[in-house]
Amino acid sequence: MEFLYPNVLYGLFAVAIPVIVHLFNFRRYQKIYFSNVAVLKNIQKKTRKQSQLKHLIILLLRILAIIAIVIAFAGPIVPNAQESNNHEGRKQISIFIDNSYSMTHLGESGSLLNEAKNMAQGILESYDNADQFHLITNDMQAKHHRWFNKMEMAQNIQEVEAVYLQQSLKKIIEREKILRDQEKSSLNPVLYILSDFQKNSSFKDVIQVDSLLKVRLIPLQNNPVNNLSIDSLWFKDPVQLPSNISTIKVKLSNNGEEDQNNIPLKLLVNEQQKTLISVELKAGESEIFELSFTNSKAGLFKGSIEIEDYPIIYDDQLYFTFEVRDLFKVALIYETKPNAFLEQLYSVDSLVLFTSWTKTRVDYNLLGQQDLVILDEISLLSTGLQNELTSYVNNGGQLLLIPSELLAYNDWLRENRLPVYLNLKEANTFLMEIDQNLAFFNAVFEDKLVTKDKNQKIDLPAVKSYFTMDQLASSSSIKLLQSRTEEPLLIQSNLGRGMVYQLAFPLQRTYSQLPEHPLFVPVFYQMLLQSNTSRKLYEVVGSGDAVDIRMETTSTARPTDQAVYLRNETESWIPEIRYLNPGEWILINVDWPSDGYFDVEYEEQIINQLAANYNRKESDFSVWSPDELAQKIAAENWPGFQILSSVPEKIAAQIVQMDQGVRLWKWFLFFAIIFIFVETLILRLWK
Repeated sequence: MEFLYPNVLYGLFAVAIPVIVHLFNFRRYQKIYFSNVAVLKNIQKKTRKQSQLKHLIILLLRILAIIAIVIAFAGPIVPNAQESNNHEGRKQISIFIDNSYSMTHLGESGSLLNEAKNMAQGILESYDNADQFHLITNDMQAKHHRWFNKMEMAQNIQEVEAVYLQQSLKKIIEREKILRDQEKSSLNPVLYILSDFQKNSSFKDVIQVDSLLKVRLIPLQNNPVNNLSIDSLWFKDPVQLPSNISTIKVKLSNNGEEDQNNIPLKLLVNEQQKTLISVELKAGESEIFELSFTNSKAGLFKGSIEIEDYPIIYDDQLYFTFEVRDLFKVALIYETKPNAFLEQLYSVDSLVLFTSWTKTRVDYNLLGQQDLVILDEISLLSTGLQNELTSYVNNGGQLLLIPSELLAYNDWLRENRLPVYLNLKEANTFLMEIDQNLAFFNAVFEDKLVTKDKNQKIDLPAVKSYFTMDQLASSSSIKLLQSRTEEPLLIQSNLGRGMVYQLAFPLQRTYSQLPEHPLFVPVFYQMLLQSNTSRKLYEVVGSGDAVDIRMETTSTARPTDQAVYLRNETESWIPEIRYLNPGEWILINVDWPSDGYFDVEYEEQIINQLAANYNRKESDFSVWSPDELAQKIAAENWPGFQILSSVPEKIAAQIVQMDQGVRLWKWFLFFAIIFIFVETLILRLWK
């Protein structure tokens, strides 16, 4: 046993007071005369023995009462063996309050967020005024990133409000370490994490914890709730065309414990209902549903998917924006004469604006605006053209390389770590059966071909000669077309935000039948249609993802005076941007204030429209129990982690016991009261 205030033990000298009183009894005796003293002597003997015993018992009780009172004020504790070296000195206490949307859900005593705030106040009570405190929340506010005193910390805790953001455990620990490292000192650091610990967001990253830091997890358990959420959506086809049927795939999840039946699922475009279907979902399952509609004209449209589900409603609507295109731009760069097959394919299509340049007359101002750039049998690539092509593809462009016998592309391919062309191989072979599961061929073939008889013969073009390619140079390359010996004939590779396609042979009859084969049209149109896949349908609030913004412009000057604005119905602001090319920016670290639609304005004109949605991780309310957390900690071998299961009224006492040991002052005070009470009974009843 140890004492928090050992100097108080000098008060034990007070034990001498009752001893002195009992040793020196100053009462005066009175003489009483009796006629018969024989009986008196017997009574006197008996009374003296009882009196002496009574006095000794009272003396003992008074001594014990004084000892118990003195020890109680000295702060007796039974120290915790693991924490005995850490309970002295000033401490640095960080408290993370999970203020994500899931914490607004009801627990045993109101919302989990209020319960967490009350728990944080209880944590403060267990520490001294000299200790330093640090508040961390999901919105990572700059005003919280400093050390507070006890009173300031209590005030900031009360001001915490729910936000539609969520931070990983790794970022929370890193946030605590950044502030502690600024002090360049370690004052017994402790990090408290008050959260519901949702299973779909906790412990996703590899965590490295400072050996000096103690991390204490305080799980808050919510009540079961049924919730149906719209998780995500995407178009079946990468490009939407006027007067064509577009199909949207929507993923719904039933995060509750009950089946959901006859749920209306609505599709709205520009606030007009286009499709309505009724869906059913079993408990705990997710399913993908399709909604189709017809695009009447070209342009940029606002869409939303809606359901009705209570009481959780923030995930009942998913906003998105999409573009219906009526014009695609294709540029052909050739050596001496444009390829007749490519010219015939693209120039007669009203949806394609076809441009052709010789290799020496490339308009670099228009190059970045093309959806697809084709290099056709170029014998020599200039340094300027190489640099422009690299910038074009990295910024999201699509580039098709058709080789010549001089293999002029290899230097550029090596520089960008793409497959290089090797030798010309003479081989009369046919294309291998096409893998229709590749995303590139989505919606190219009819469904009946997918379920065809395996013995059915499919007409595929013959290849007479082709250039072999070293595919090992790029791990991201995909063979779209290949020979029956599995030699690549058309390769797709990622480069930056764009795509590079490499054909293994020139588009001439002497090399293959592909230019005159029915497969030629869908393959070359798919390359063009892939150009729209980089446009995101919606952003996620709090994700911090960069947003690519483009506009049509013929100016080559870099804008300096005019700013890009983001605006919704209630507010507007200037986001952080990075200039890429004329008419192209990247928005960085966008702080979306809410979900909904946002206009992108430049020079007082709307150049784009964006949609933002809340993170759907909050839709699943399944959480880790304290036992599951303990198993996770043991499995990850995190020795500095502890789990506290308590209520706000008792959390302070539990922390004190963990840090300092078991406090015994209440027991000694209780015994002192018992001793005084027994003494009083003896004095009153023992006659």
